[in-house]
Amino acid sequence: MALVSELQLRKFSTVFYFLDRNKNQVLDWEDFCRGVYFIRKERGWSDSDPRLLNLLQAYEAYWQKMLALCDEDENGVITLYEFLRLHEQVADEIRESGRVPPWALQLFQDTHRALDIDGDGSITQDEYALHLRSIDSDADPRAAFLRLDLNHDGGIDIAELEQLYQQFIMSNDPNSSGNWLWVGKY
Repeated sequence: MALVSELQLRKFSTVFYFLDRNKNQVLDWEDFCRGVYFIRKERGWSDSDPRLLNLLQAYEAYWQKMLALCDEDENGVITLYEFLRLHEQVADEIRESGRVPPWALQLFQDTHRALDIDGDGSITQDEYALHLRSIDSDADPRAAFLRLDLNHDGGIDIAELEQLYQQFIMSNDPNSSGNWLWVGKY
C-alpha cells in the first residue's frame, strides 16, 4: 500500500474523529445511532415514522459495509488505524484503475442514500446542514455546500458524490472541493 500524504491523513483522521460521536476512540454502532436519532429529533419523527426506519436502514447498511471492509480484527468496532487503512486501500485502487472501486462505490451510495433524507436522489443544502449538525461539525453548511454542489443545481446527486469522494480520497490540493465532503471542513 502506498503512503498517504499529510493532507490526506489529516482529512481521513478528521472524518474519523467527527464520526466518533461518543468520543471513545473507535467507531461503533452507537456512533451511527446518535446521528440517526439526532435527525429524528430535529425532524420531529416518531419511532415508527417510515422516514426514520428508512434512514436507520440506510445507516445500518453503511455500518455493516464499514465493518466488513475495515474491522480487521472482527471485534465489532473500527479503530483509527483500520479506518485509515480503508482509505489507503481506496486510494491504491483508484491509482491502479483511475476509478473508485466498485466496493467503495457501494459504500458511498449507501452514504448518499442516508444523507438524502427525502429520497429524491439529491442531497440538498438543508439535508447536508442536518448531517453536519448531527456530527457536531461547526462548519458553515452554506459555504461548504457551495463548494460541494459542483454543477450548481442546488443538490448533490450520486455522480457529483462520486467525483467529490474521489477528490476527497486522492487530492493533495487543499482547495479541492472534495475536502469538504464529510465534515464541511478538514
